[in-house]
Amino acid sequence: MKIMVIGANGQLGGDLVQILSEEYPEHAVIPLTHADLEVTDADQVQQVLQQSHPQVVINTAAYHKVDEVEGNPQRAFAVNAIAPLTLARQCGEMDIALLFLSTDYVFGGEQNRTTPYAEKDCPAPLNVYGISKLAGEKAIQATWHKHWIVRTSGLYGLRGASGKGGNFVELMLRLAAEGKDIRVVNDQRLSPTFTQELARGLINLIEKAPYGLYHLTCSGDCSWYEFAVKIFELAKLQPHLRRIQSHRPPTILFRLGKPSHSKSRHCSAKRMASCSSRLPESTGETNQPNLWRKTKMILVTGGAGYVGSVLVPELLALGKQVRVVDTLWFENPLPDHPCLEVIRGDVRYAEADWLEGVEAIIHLAGLSNDPTADFAPQLNAECNVMATQKLAELAAQKAKREAKPFRFIFASSCSVYYTATPEAELNMHGKSEETPVSPTANYSKTKRLAEIELMRIAEQTAEFCPIILRKGTLFGLSPRMRFDLVINVFTLNAWKNGKLTVYGSGEAWRPLLHIRDAVDAYIYMLSAPLEKVRGEIFNVLHKNYRILELAFWVTEVLEQNRGVSIQVKRDRSVQSGERSYYVLGNKIQRELGFSAERGAAQAVLEIWDALEAGAFGNDPASDPRFYNIRWFKQELLQLSESK
Repeated sequence: MKIMVIGANGQLGGDLVQILSEEYPEHAVIPLTHADLEVTDADQVQQVLQQSHPQVVINTAAYHKVDEVEGNPQRAFAVNAIAPLTLARQCGEMDIALLFLSTDYVFGGEQNRTTPYAEKDCPAPLNVYGISKLAGEKAIQATWHKHWIVRTSGLYGLRGASGKGGNFVELMLRLAAEGKDIRVVNDQRLSPTFTQELARGLINLIEKAPYGLYHLTCSGDCSWYEFAVKIFELAKLQPHLRRIQSHRPPTILFRLGKPSHSKSRHCSAKRMASCSSRLPESTGETNQPNLWRKTKMILVTGGAGYVGSVLVPELLALGKQVRVVDTLWFENPLPDHPCLEVIRGDVRYAEADWLEGVEAIIHLAGLSNDPTADFAPQLNAECNVMATQKLAELAAQKAKREAKPFRFIFASSCSVYYTATPEAELNMHGKSEETPVSPTANYSKTKRLAEIELMRIAEQTAEFCPIILRKGTLFGLSPRMRFDLVINVFTLNAWKNGKLTVYGSGEAWRPLLHIRDAVDAYIYMLSAPLEKVRGEIFNVLHKNYRILELAFWVTEVLEQNRGVSIQVKRDRSVQSGERSYYVLGNKIQRELGFSAERGAAQAVLEIWDALEAGAFGNDPASDPRFYNIRWFKQELLQLSESK
């Protein structure tokens, strides 16, 4: 195997190169120092990878002077977040596996924690370094599935950490030699990790382990003070060493925002089970300076649903307090978290207590999709219009009472642009937010009526700040998975039947949006300038596809990446017009600088791999849990039979 090591003259990179060369002759190593490759130069990254074409890239390069990083966040994000994104994109284009070294600094939000962090725990970084490394993780996870992300802790090695003036062992020995009064914190724990052992563990990982997120450290844990005591004991030195608590004024040994208990699972290599979404790619840019500031609570209605179960862990990872209100019809897929409160409730009967301590609402709850709305039109109106109106009125009352702005971010739909269209008129002009809408389907009508109610309340209450996101048809993996969405069901049918059937002409247009881009948009709106978003409607989508084009695209992705041949068949028995709407998404990019960049290919592969792994059972196509209308009908039938 040809393995490229970026950062080859660093503490860990140097050990990797040496051990690969001396102990693993079956592998060819390509060592690259900073002089060989500037990881922030996208063109150079592309050139170097194309010239060498390794099978694996190990990226040990990082900007990790933790205290210095606080004053230079732009450089931190360039090296720790944007550069990994560039590598992931290039590796994805060339089918190269990528290993990214991350850090225990992505944790730390639980100040009283006494147990080790596992891969399934939601990150909550406390400083710029941790945030930038987490952003790098998320960028890779969202971009290229052939990756290993390895979080480690307390590195020390024979080469030393020249990039940050020496590792902890070197620093202790130098201070002792200088006769300095040494003060070391005793309430911050870690797992000191010898870089040679970590290097061997990383090589073992890329040889044997599935792609994913891992915690990898040497065994055992101690406080920084205990680590220092052992160093001086082994060196037979007796300097003046004092233990301190981290609430004291910072010293050169107090690492800003260090987790109080950062010990990882020791070499257990357990897979991450949640929190796999990414941060917005604008992370660290000046137009979002307050994204990670301490905030009050965010209320997410429908937080256990398809979008909510991806959004809520992301909010928690950003350090938010989150309250979820959900009927839990599909059970509760959310992780346990000290900053998460889950209320089993129905938004049709909204209570003022739900808003206690809340500064913003992301309103996802409602009856979703046309078949469900057509099956239960009264319930559709109650959930999507009347419940939205009641919750918004409670929010407006709170905003007026407290005399401060209150954001109400509403999940609307691009389907409001749909009207019944003869096949001959499917090549319609693009719809923008300024286009007059008169939807004819039950679901779309209720979404539009809810928008109108929100605008009416905003006119009456200046402090009430509605933000309306008309999202395209969603796709992608979620803890509360759905297979009644076009890309998701195409992938399922390809996996189950080896063919895709397109009904009607297949010429209908549909705007599409990756679920994680939808999540990013909601988070973006929490900090976007109010003067630009209050009372505004934004279309959110990645691209418009014709349905037939989309079917062939799914088959091509699977054939090229999974080696399977899928047939596409057309059933023209449906000739009564098609749901078609071509939507423009320029406004949100123009006004706010936000763009939905994830395409369908990666989602198709992720869903396929999850199906192959049995993540949805043996026959998800027959399981009503993954289809809103099937589940709804089944529940009503069971309810009627129980009476």
